[in-house]
Amino acid sequence: MLRLIGSLSFLWLLMAISTMAQSPPVLDAGGEPLRSGVEYLADPAVADVAGSLTLVARNGSCPFYVGQESARSGRPGIPVIFTPRNPQETIITESTEVTVTFSGVSTCVRNTAWTIGGEDPQTRRRFVVTGAEPSYFQINSRNQLGGSYTFQGCPQCVDEPDCGRATCGTAGILIQNGTRFLVLDGPEFTFMFAAMLGLIRGLSFICLLMAVSCLAQGPPVLDTDGNPVTRGVEYYVDPAATDVAGGLTLVTRNGSCPSYVGQVPIGPGNVQGLPVIFSPRNSGETVITENTQFTVAFSAASICVSDTTWGVGEEDPETTRRLIVIGDEPAIFSISRNQAPGPYTFGYCPECNTPPPCGRPRCGIAGILEQNGTRFLTIDGPAFPFSFRRA
Repeated sequence: MLRLIGSLSFLWLLMAISTMAQSPPVLDAGGEPLRSGVEYLADPAVADVAGSLTLVARNGSCPFYVGQESARSGRPGIPVIFTPRNPQETIITESTEVTVTFSGVSTCVRNTAWTIGGEDPQTRRRFVVTGAEPSYFQINSRNQLGGSYTFQGCPQCVDEPDCGRATCGTAGILIQNGTRFLVLDGPEFTFMFAAMLGLIRGLSFICLLMAVSCLAQGPPVLDTDGNPVTRGVEYYVDPAATDVAGGLTLVTRNGSCPSYVGQVPIGPGNVQGLPVIFSPRNSGETVITENTQFTVAFSAASICVSDTTWGVGEEDPETTRRLIVIGDEPAIFSISRNQAPGPYTFGYCPECNTPPPCGRPRCGIAGILEQNGTRFLTIDGPAFPFSFRRA
């Protein structure tokens, strides 16, 4: 009997130790445990000087590094996926060793897993880079209630004699030439994790992953009568939530060509703008859905050019926005809705056919920029909602 009691006591002791060994789960911004295989944005926890983690270039060439999205860009970062070293683990705890991979594609390599690079001789920091053998990280809480976390990384040590003692470190941010890189061996930086509600979060992420296959079908974009927007039909693009200006039309900047896309000013006369026609990239599509990639053209003539298809210009150095211009290379857009049956926003992502010069495609959502009393449609600012009225 004593032997049985002793055995039971030993089992209870093991169970207690096992329970104590379990670390608290890492929580997302909604208070839910992080899970393996789920997409999360890694957002700064206490600072608003920059955005979520994303792929950034260094020296204008491959490979891509892990860094923060610029706050003024208006773009979200790229979601990450955590994969535990132990495939049996589904909940990410503070003791879980995980690889971290961006849920997106890179123009440099297919592998977007995080790797701890060698020490940079100039900064004496180790940059977190992509495209090599994945490193393992742990996520550690920085407050008692959770919600504010740091990454700790340890490089893998395969050849012990050559490797020596693995040097672990906590991740922080290093600024070089205006770009914010994720590095080890400096002051720590805290993050929080926002769960993605689906494969995408809003149109900006659809555009960001245009190189990745989108869902086969999406809900149709509806006009103001509740009918699907259709290829080759003329529609007025009206503001959905404001009356400070009218529909989209051709406007000039500096009184000369080229023409730009902007809003008709409120005043006497017609304020409905010019009708547009949507042309899906896929010639087999007739209904415009929220996954459709298309070009947009005004159904009108311009004094500058005969082709009134929308293009996206270079970044304006004064405003850091990209104006939507007429007569440039046609751009591919998508439409997303904020609520059924709208309003809708335009999103844009450039094609990247030459990786070294192109870098990571600069995607964005269309908004309005006012200059000298003229309201221009631009990329890289706050989103502006529209509705579509059949002409």
